[in-house]
Amino acid sequence: MSQSKFFIFFCAVFYLGCGGRPQPKLEEQQSRVETSQGDAQTDSTQGVPSGVPTPSVMRLTPQELRGLLDEARQSVSDGDLTSAEEKFKEVILQAVSPTENEVMILAEARFNLAVLAEWQGDYTRAKRDYEASLTHAPELGDSVVAIGRIMIREGDEAGAVNYASGRLTAKPKSIALRNAVNSLRIATNRDLGRVEQDSKAILRKDETNLSAMVNLAVVYARKGKHELAVAILNNANAMDESNPEIFWRLANSHLALKDKIDARVALEAAANLPQGGSAEVYNNLGLIYHEAGDYGNAEIQFRRALARWPDMLAARVNLGNSLKGQQRYSEALTVFKQAEMIPGGRPTIAYNMGILLLDGQFPDQNAIERLNRSVSLLEEYRTSEKDPKAKKLAQSYVNEAKKRIIVEQKRAEQMRNSQKQPPPEDDSAVDEIDTDDVNDDGADDSGDGEQ
Repeated sequence: MSQSKFFIFFCAVFYLGCGGRPQPKLEEQQSRVETSQGDAQTDSTQGVPSGVPTPSVMRLTPQELRGLLDEARQSVSDGDLTSAEEKFKEVILQAVSPTENEVMILAEARFNLAVLAEWQGDYTRAKRDYEASLTHAPELGDSVVAIGRIMIREGDEAGAVNYASGRLTAKPKSIALRNAVNSLRIATNRDLGRVEQDSKAILRKDETNLSAMVNLAVVYARKGKHELAVAILNNANAMDESNPEIFWRLANSHLALKDKIDARVALEAAANLPQGGSAEVYNNLGLIYHEAGDYGNAEIQFRRALARWPDMLAARVNLGNSLKGQQRYSEALTVFKQAEMIPGGRPTIAYNMGILLLDGQFPDQNAIERLNRSVSLLEEYRTSEKDPKAKKLAQSYVNEAKKRIIVEQKRAEQMRNSQKQPPPEDDSAVDEIDTDDVNDDGADDSGDGEQ
């Protein structure tokens, strides 16, 4: 996830070498040609009468462009992504010949369009717009990280780090790009020692560099030093309470320290930020609800994660298990089947689907066939798994499934045998009434009737 303030919405201050923040007041550029006094005469070179105003091309001022960006961000917060996309595009159309200040606004609009495309699963368009934002702001680390994370999702971890490193090679003094490279090294779990050293070096020059602080904290967390990670992240949060990554990194360390309440609070804080609703945040929050037995709220969070990242395997599996927790077994099975085509997800899906078929209730399926399918899936997982403990656990489920198959086979045999034998005498049948006890008019003479 991006290290800076604008994980989703690009912040107003760019740590770039191409200018400062937009000025609060700028003179509006004139688009109307001044006219001379006197009779209108035709200008043969232009084909229009002299003295007649040329058609004006209305352009938005930097302040108006910034206001349009604010409206677009609000549309995102309101969930109106269509309107937001239109407004971001309008900003780009208006900034046809951008000034230095407008270049920054243009980069911001491109970045946000890329985020919207990424949310919709259109990674090709997202990468194109992230690259476009880098055209305007070459040291925009957040776009570099975003492109790298898409590459990681597509299975190219080495390419992601190499891409960021190439950007840094072009601008070796850029702190933002150094942080971006380190962030992607963390995402791919590579060269963590270099990340630690470089982050410390950055902080020696700028002790308030939030991205370096977060990167360093994550390295400490990977080493199991969660108390130290929490201390660094709390300092970072005191400097910037609007950075969602700080919250979800805090949540991870709180979970490792068994502080589940603090973890939930941190994730909820991240999710409630305008720029904090990432797939990772929603998925982790859903896991906390799931573990607490709140399967309904867990389902909501996992669906939100999938809305951000449709091919997120963890969220897909977790959604299936939250449906299982609600005893919606058929829906859970459908979710698992949808995840079978996610690259690299087959072993995980085989394991979870195997357990679902073992424990779930499927009245429309033959019990023996269902359990045999469970055994097949669990053995598939066990064969591909390298962890001895995971293999042992999978084998225990296989053994349980085989026991249930034997029970179902005996039950089926009993059913077949019962159908071959003649029906037993009905002991509850009413004894035949002796006609001697009944009068011709149907009255009972036995004395037991109503007087």
